Amino acid sequence: MSLTATLLASNLSLYPIPHQDKEWQVFSNVVASGYVEDNSVYQLVKGNKGKYDYGSEYAYTFNQAELGVGYQDISLAIFSRYEWYLDYSSDTLKVHAQTTNREDLDKNNNYNIYLEANHLISEGIKLAYSPSITDNFHTHFAVSYLNAKELMDGKLWGDFTQRSQKNYQGQLYLDYSFTEDELLGYDMRAPKSDYAYTTDFGFTWLFHEQGLFSFYAQDVYSRISWVDAPYNRAEANSARVDTDDNGFDSVRPAAKAILGYQDHIQTLPTKYHTRLAYIVDDQSISTKLFSVGDLYLVDVEWSRQWNQRVYTEISYTPQTQSWGAKLASHGIHLAVKADNTDYQQASVINVAIGYTYQW
Repeated sequence: MSLTATLLASNLSLYPIPHQDKEWQVFSNVVASGYVEDNSVYQLVKGNKGKYDYGSEYAYTFNQAELGVGYQDISLAIFSRYEWYLDYSSDTLKVHAQTTNREDLDKNNNYNIYLEANHLISEGIKLAYSPSITDNFHTHFAVSYLNAKELMDGKLWGDFTQRSQKNYQGQLYLDYSFTEDELLGYDMRAPKSDYAYTTDFGFTWLFHEQGLFSFYAQDVYSRISWVDAPYNRAEANSARVDTDDNGFDSVRPAAKAILGYQDHIQTLPTKYHTRLAYIVDDQSISTKLFSVGDLYLVDVEWSRQWNQRVYTEISYTPQTQSWGAKLASHGIHLAVKADNTDYQQASVINVAIGYTYQW
């Protein structure tokens, strides 16, 4: 394989491959990504009034800044990361949208409620090992120790129907652990993180002169241990019927909640990245898949290695109709992707910038 094709293959890898002729490197990376199915990331996060598409079911964001140093196949980096993943029913988003817009709920409509949330703010240190098994097969292993800062982990589920202005029928359940009670607003003592770690794994395989397959999984195995984490287990039932001694029935809404502190183990959803590329000289055509939970996004990409120092990439995601571009030159890389030039209207926002110096 030519030098140009080798450089192209290195850029197509989903994780950094150390240069064989270099021993030391320093690097920095900043990544900001967000996705809300068929809706604006900014609008949903800010809770702004606006037009919502009720058909969406997933929302995701991952933001990280890291700074590190590497020697041959080993690297050490410090980082700060912010992330959340939401899985919800269309009715849940509809209720959120109608209450945010201060609209009346649909009378006599049965709302099926489901919301699962996983949120973490942390900082830490990551040790990575990226050995080359052969010239055509490269691997990557990493373990990160986290200092966890903020927690939200749990779910809300049930159903209800609005019969009149102040008459609701249904049953809802809530079970989640948190740093701050975003749903009911209870003032609780913040938890402490006992220990927290997560692992990554990847490989890049040049299985043919013109074929490359790269795989990278973030948070393959994670465990965040919280000490005395506040939790809320609540139940609301609008149809409790009591019968007195004279046979008269009375209906009284019932709501109960259990608030307390308990040790809690949080796990992060695994993020999978795969790329299959067809290489011809200094160009390639590839497909890339990103998945987390039940969310799957597929990119179609075209890339080119113009010389030993300049690499470009253009991508398109049919599901979101978003376009992306990447430029790498002289150790600097910059990548952007969005489905709208106005960030306040975009349902997909990806920005990455970094610098690597090797000697």
